[in-house]
Amino acid sequence: MSGPGQDSEPEAKVLLIKRLYRAVVESVHKLDAIIGSKSSYREVFKPENISLRNKLRELCVKLMFLHPVDYGRKAEELLWRKVYYEVIQVIKTNKKVRWQKQPYRCGSVPLVSTQPYTSAD
Repeated sequence: MSGPGQDSEPEAKVLLIKRLYRAVVESVHKLDAIIGSKSSYREVFKPENISLRNKLRELCVKLMFLHPVDYGRKAEELLWRKVYYEVIQVIKTNKKVRWQKQPYRCGSVPLVSTQPYTSAD
């Protein structure tokens, strides 16, 4: 026979897992809205968005270790895609766009930074 303390522990764990999963889904929706915006390359490095990605990373790691069978693979995939890969893709995509709009600006930075050394005679 099972006692009252034995049944409540799995229920508490199930509720915790559901709460964690709900928080992960909410964070993913917020990050999707940020990535979907036109100025996403400016938005991804704002402090509040960095903290949102850090929060998502922590939640996914907790979820992977609390229930690896049902949520482990999905949490790992979300962790990689939302915290790391999409940020890299936004930077790569906008690097190409910004280079086409301002081709000489990127190349002039090293020349401007060496100007005090070359013009002092």
